[in-house]
Amino acid sequence: MRHRLYPAILIAVFVLSRGVALAAGLRYSTIELVWFWQVLDLDVLHHHLARGLLNLHGQPPLYNGLIGLALKLAGDSFGWVLLGLQLLLGLAATLSIYLCLVRLRLWPSISFWVALFLLLNPSAILFEFDALYTQLVYAGLCVMALAITGYVQTRASAWLWTTLGLGLGLTLVRATYQWMWLAALCVLLWWLLPEARRRTTPICLTVLALSLLWPFKNLVRFHHFTSSTWAPYSVAKHWSASDPAVAAWAATGKLPTFTYSESEGAEKENEWLRERWRAPKRGAPELDELTKSVGGAANWNSLALLRMHDAQAKDVSFLLRHHPLPVLVEAVKGVRLYFEPTSRYFLISQDEAASEYRKLASITHSIDRTCCNLFGLPPDFRSDYRPPNQAALKDHSTPLQLFQRLCVGAIAIFALMLAALASTTKQSFWRNDPDRRVVTILLGWSVVWVFVVTSLVETGENMRFRFETQALAMVMVAVFTQQLWDSRRRRLIDPH
Repeated sequence: MRHRLYPAILIAVFVLSRGVALAAGLRYSTIELVWFWQVLDLDVLHHHLARGLLNLHGQPPLYNGLIGLALKLAGDSFGWVLLGLQLLLGLAATLSIYLCLVRLRLWPSISFWVALFLLLNPSAILFEFDALYTQLVYAGLCVMALAITGYVQTRASAWLWTTLGLGLGLTLVRATYQWMWLAALCVLLWWLLPEARRRTTPICLTVLALSLLWPFKNLVRFHHFTSSTWAPYSVAKHWSASDPAVAAWAATGKLPTFTYSESEGAEKENEWLRERWRAPKRGAPELDELTKSVGGAANWNSLALLRMHDAQAKDVSFLLRHHPLPVLVEAVKGVRLYFEPTSRYFLISQDEAASEYRKLASITHSIDRTCCNLFGLPPDFRSDYRPPNQAALKDHSTPLQLFQRLCVGAIAIFALMLAALASTTKQSFWRNDPDRRVVTILLGWSVVWVFVVTSLVETGENMRFRFETQALAMVMVAVFTQQLWDSRRRRLIDPH
């Protein structure tokens, strides 16, 4: 009876809470899609979708493809289509986590409370209404956790196809999930399930071959075997053009891409790109134009930017050899940002996302105080009170304020997740539950991959990347806690 009751309650709470969010004024902000770097010109996606995706090199294609299909299906109302999709994915994620935990023999009541906690997280609600692809990734990983559990327990091909199909989908949504991540997951499946290798091998090879098609397309058309050509830009952000050493090298021509700073503004950037990095025309606006026709935002898929990023790769190589310290400093900062409350992401730019955040601000502050820092957050953290048109003040946070920004709950969950991973080296601990051990390793791989890669490459939105994998970490912690309880109970029953 409880196996039916708990999912029904989760569905009811989901529908009620999202209905309240809609009543509170939350909406899918289509205006953000106009200026998102990751999104092609909406006119191209609406009227020339196939050509636009063929010419897309800055991002994997699935996110832009979904936006284009929604535009074709609903025209100006396409935001409601995308919101409906993301709400359905949010519900699927919730039920997947519950079913995953139940399959791993956690008490149904515990499984229910874990799923309910994730469901009612204000950040989860905000990301369902957010225009970026975060919800696609979060839901994909949650359903993938259920599929992994199903395959580990049953060895059924359908579960494996679902697991790797979702993994393939993630490589087509976000560049962090490279084919190497998927290949390592396949290797782990092959290694940890030796009796299923004859089934695992051909399916893994098929999906891995498919995961190489998009990078191969970029190799043929743009001479880059990658799912995104933006990696040099992301890494280059570790150095500042105002750094005396960088400025000196730039002045002598050794760092040509550091002769411009983003603080100089969009007009100066367009002039710099047009004069310094002009590329031959291809007859397609998504490649030729520096700005988008809808909204006038920068076109991050232009060939001029691709030329600049190619030069940036050489500058990064030079700086890694001659001035590597900023990489370490920024990596430490990235780790700190990773453990800030997820809600902090919505206040970074003071844009439409911040406006949506304010509609749940009182609830979010209460959750942050309870789950992150019982001693309170520093005054500058509550920057939602800053008017959207007021520039952010330069950060002069003290070490104490930086500590207060950390989400203690997130740190505790991450530490327990690492403890769960470490415990998998002791097979006797998992002797009676080998499926739990294998699932813990497989889920842990994705959490660790995202943590390491994003901390090294990105500094700014790291708390958003933690959100993508937080459900996996919660599953691992719940399973580990249940395993500790079960092991202790067995020792009490049979001391020998």
